[in-house]
Amino acid sequence: MSSSVDIRDLARASGGHALLDGGAVMVKVGDLSATVRVRQVKTPIGCSMWLLVCPLCRRQCRQLHAMPDGQLGCKDCAHVRHPDQRLPDSESGRMQKLVHQIQRLDARLAQRGLDRTPRRRMRRRKRRLLAQLATILTKRRSRLQAPVDGALAAPVPHLGADHGRQRSTPKSVHDVR
Repeated sequence: MSSSVDIRDLARASGGHALLDGGAVMVKVGDLSATVRVRQVKTPIGCSMWLLVCPLCRRQCRQLHAMPDGQLGCKDCAHVRHPDQRLPDSESGRMQKLVHQIQRLDARLAQRGLDRTPRRRMRRRKRRLLAQLATILTKRRSRLQAPVDGALAAPVPHLGADHGRQRSTPKSVHDVR
């Protein structure tokens, strides 16, 4: 079951002659059915192409996606992202991107008919990606453990006035004897 409708599929299904500029087309996506406007636009090279009009934002697009609230919308309205699009620049985003790249490499390596050189390059890339992932995980583990270890090993700071008592932490490296 598809969660989107593409104008090219509609054109193929109708034979191309049922689409009228400014007309409406009945679209069915899963259990959802809706009437959507169709536009014909000229491309820069002189050809014409059909586009669907998003019922929410009136943007012209090739695909409309089913949303959880039972409406159809373009990729911006439905917040659809392609897996290769840049994830947020955070540690978890980098980890997700690395895992996705490793999975794609595994799928390519599973294919038959690849020569030795591309296969060797893919294995080398996979090792580098796994090393990057291991580095991120190690940093994350050390950060999670550091406050606990540091809290137990840190000296208790002296509260109040210093009335000639010895300092709990040295001022410099030379003060330690």
